[in-house]
Amino acid sequence: MPFGKNPTAMLLLLLAAPALLAAGSDGSAPFTITISGPTQPVAVGAEVRVHVVLTNISRETLCIQRSPSPGVAEFYYTVRVWDEHGTEAKITDYGRTAKAQQNQGSQSLKLLRPGDEDEEDSVVSKQFDMTAPGQYKIQFEKVLSHDPGNGSVLAAKRPHDPKDSIVKSNEITVTVAAQ
Repeated sequence: MPFGKNPTAMLLLLLAAPALLAAGSDGSAPFTITISGPTQPVAVGAEVRVHVVLTNISRETLCIQRSPSPGVAEFYYTVRVWDEHGTEAKITDYGRTAKAQQNQGSQSLKLLRPGDEDEEDSVVSKQFDMTAPGQYKIQFEKVLSHDPGNGSVLAAKRPHDPKDSIVKSNEITVTVAAQ
């Protein structure tokens, strides 16, 4: 059910609204995204699982929407994968479905106090064709928004706050090796 049609979620957002912050006074994002993945080469066809940590670095409480199911961060993050030539990796049927359904369906809200983290996993090799040996760069993105209906990190907008923006994670490199 979309956030805007979920009365419980709307009530939680309204109760938390006074504490929500869009960005720091310097215009920076109120959170960071850090990803980690396999540090050793993985075999062609093996699962490439990425761990995602969103950290509230602001002085205020943030409200995030996330999947109630573990291991499917792709439904609330945009995942990007490039091969060693800088070409975007081919998206799989599952990846297209996840992208099309991003920020829809079952979701839960989580309030993150200053310094709190939200951790999720995502099987990137299920979303992108990573069957050719080589190195792949991976990055996750999440929208900082003031619209409670788009599955982003939610923030109450103040007159001086910037427009919605995209916060990007660090990039990691995963090596896929022939067996």
